[in-house]
Amino acid sequence: MRQTPQDQAPRGGTRRRRHLRWLLPLLGAPVLFVVMLAVVEPISTGAPEDPSLPYALGVLTLIAVTFLAPLALLVTAVVQAARLKREARRRAGRFTRRELAEQERRAQVEASAAATWHQAVGAARAIVHGGRPPALTVWDVVPWHDESFHADVPIGYARYYGTAVQVPQTVAAYAGRPAFVAAGLATTALLDAGARAAALRQAVAQWREHQSVRLVVSDRRLVVQRHGEWLSFDHGGLTAVYPDPDRRGIVCQYRDCAPVMLWGEHAPLVAVVVVAAAYGPQALLQHPAMASIAHGVRASDLPTSPASRSLET
Repeated sequence: MRQTPQDQAPRGGTRRRRHLRWLLPLLGAPVLFVVMLAVVEPISTGAPEDPSLPYALGVLTLIAVTFLAPLALLVTAVVQAARLKREARRRAGRFTRRELAEQERRAQVEASAAATWHQAVGAARAIVHGGRPPALTVWDVVPWHDESFHADVPIGYARYYGTAVQVPQTVAAYAGRPAFVAAGLATTALLDAGARAAALRQAVAQWREHQSVRLVVSDRRLVVQRHGEWLSFDHGGLTAVYPDPDRRGIVCQYRDCAPVMLWGEHAPLVAVVVVAAAYGPQALLQHPAMASIAHGVRASDLPTSPASRSLET
């Protein structure tokens, strides 16, 4: 389609506005410098022989502004010009090696996230229809009787608990003049108060042990490899589940251990398996937090129209 002058006018106006971002500061720098010189010169030449401190500080401030304000405008002009040049280069499709590497990394992350989301929806669809997600063999974890492993993935891991801490206390003796002793005691009290506050903050229940771990997901439990040690979290011991597949996370509370938080691109699959184990298969379609997964399951269950089948063929 051929563009009319009316179509091209807004684009040209936008281009001019972009150039004003660096052109105005560049032109304003010398103008501001001349104006400030005109203001400062009569003030400095007409200064009294013995000026007061406020007067001297005011003159020094004006002199500093005379040089620093135009310099700030010049820096702004350079930064805006460089940004405009970079934007024009990117619009033309010319990217640096670092930018290309970052684009490739983002594309890989998005593709991996889409694949893991599709895997979670597929697992939910299989469970809802009375089946099981695809099984796999994990040789370094001994399965329970009739246990099926469904994932062996890296994931973010943390635990929620408090700790018992010993509040440190400084023992110091001071001798000498009363002022010296008072200063020493005050310093010791301040140090003890800071150490006590830090210890109490450390003792409060909070998320700890943030790390990346290996996670094996089965229909009976979650198995975490942490520092070379395997920790098993039985689905039968769950007391609460807080899935958040949209934000790639899930929190599980258990009867006999501290709560567990898992996050990462594989968290939606974990949420599917845990929610189904805790509430039953139909919870994948009914749980409010699993609405996006349920939408994917229902969309995949829709019959394909003849028109779409002809397009696929």
